[in-house]
Amino acid sequence: MEEQSSNWNQGMGTNNPQYMQDLPKAKGTLVLGIVSLSVTVVCCFCYGSFFGFVLSLIGLLVGRSAMNTYHENPEAYSHSSYKKARIGNLLNIIALILSIIISTLLVILIYKGLNGELPPEFQQRWDEEMAKYDYD
Repeated sequence: MEEQSSNWNQGMGTNNPQYMQDLPKAKGTLVLGIVSLSVTVVCCFCYGSFFGFVLSLIGLLVGRSAMNTYHENPEAYSHSSYKKARIGNLLNIIALILSIIISTLLVILIYKGLNGELPPEFQQRWDEEMAKYDYD
């Protein structure tokens, strides 16, 4: 018993940052944020916005779980892992917003292309591409 109290007094308690554990799912949130943002930006016009949307939603759910775990017992987890979860959530929110904007622009582009409302040079290219798939 004497050893335990002396160890606690020497800084080996749970309040010592050296002995705090990493927040579970914090790295996963950060990785999902980076991947979803990358997929949304790099593959924005070939289903990237859809995959970015799905990945960012998953990342937000995982991040929310990590944040709730931290708020239940903040003394047990390191602040650096909490920062990772917050940054991951921020990246997921950015990817979510970008994927919504890109998807909206794609829908508008397709709608205008089908109705012949594109500028002439784009409309000509659109018609040529659509003629490839005309099976009449």
